[in-house]
Amino acid sequence: MTTSTAKESLKIKNAKKETIKAKDKWTDDLTADQVDDVNQSIASICQTQYKSIVQTANELCKIRNTIEEGNWLAFCNSGEVPLSSRTIMDYVRANNWLALTEVKKIDSNILGSMSPRSLSMIAGVANAASKYSDEVDGKPVELKQEQLDEMEEAEATLLRIEDRLKRGKLTQEQISKEVGTSRTGKGRKESPKKVELLSKIEQLEQDKALMEETLDELKTDNEEMAAKLAKLEREVFTYQQLAERGR
Repeated sequence: MTTSTAKESLKIKNAKKETIKAKDKWTDDLTADQVDDVNQSIASICQTQYKSIVQTANELCKIRNTIEEGNWLAFCNSGEVPLSSRTIMDYVRANNWLALTEVKKIDSNILGSMSPRSLSMIAGVANAASKYSDEVDGKPVELKQEQLDEMEEAEATLLRIEDRLKRGKLTQEQISKEVGTSRTGKGRKESPKKVELLSKIEQLEQDKALMEETLDELKTDNEEMAAKLAKLEREVFTYQQLAERGR
């Protein structure tokens, strides 16, 4: 094939690409066999992803429990693993709840199709359902009614989310709406605007916490760099003095 022919062929291919438009759904105009083949591949991908999520969460928790707090914060921002600090924290937060999903009979393929952020949000509800303990140092403690109400609300929300997961995947937006459900008004849901604001507040609080941790690290790094710079300046001065004497 000559150079000119190759160029013409490439132009034709590019022209064809430009005329291709995305379908409304990926299943549009496909045969039943094609849809079945794709669904089998999707199931395989989600199962592989689920196993990866569980193993990653477990390993990150091992690291978290092995090293000191300052080392952990440094690790989260180190780039040692191809995950952002937020994603690492999402995995760690989701770990305990993920360990219970098999007993709760939630399809692992569904979990594998969800983002770490979504899994972390559900785990946050699970944590809130057992936030307060009625026993401290082996001694019984009487919880306040507002604490009991808070845990009861979280437990009801968690059960609702888990029940929906048994029937299919939930998006992050759907989980946010469930988290925004109020006990008052006989299960009345908060307005979509309030749910959106609550979700935004949670995201901003996590961003704030992560930024504070990063600033602490940068402060430590700056102090170390300042000390190294001062040492280098002293060494430069010393060698300059030696050079002057050697003239």
